[in-house]
Amino acid sequence: LKQPIELDLNDIRSDGDLSRFVIERVALAHSGEINVCYKRALERKPTLEGKIVLDFTINAKGEVLNLQVQPNAISDPTMIECVTKAQGRWKYPKPKDNNEVHVSTPWSFYRN
Repeated sequence: LKQPIELDLNDIRSDGDLSRFVIERVALAHSGEINVCYKRALERKPTLEGKIVLDFTINAKGEVLNLQVQPNAISDPTMIECVTKAQGRWKYPKPKDNNEVHVSTPWSFYRN
């Protein structure tokens, strides 16, 4: 049985000083927030499944900036807003070189 939400670990992208494993650790620590968004969406749309890929920048302070959702995301704007608000609050480790890091995190959603 698949988990209701899944971070597609092999598809995490990070172009700077923070490895995808660091990105993964922070994202998985906050995955409960993403799960709440999905559970609320399932109450509105019980058959909802799909994917959300988030592109964002982590600044020198470890803050999320320029958060965008790639096209063809799951068809629930309220859920997308919930997920982006949650992700926007997360703190990441500060990049060692103080440069911005561009990241992509793909989340998949499955109803059980």
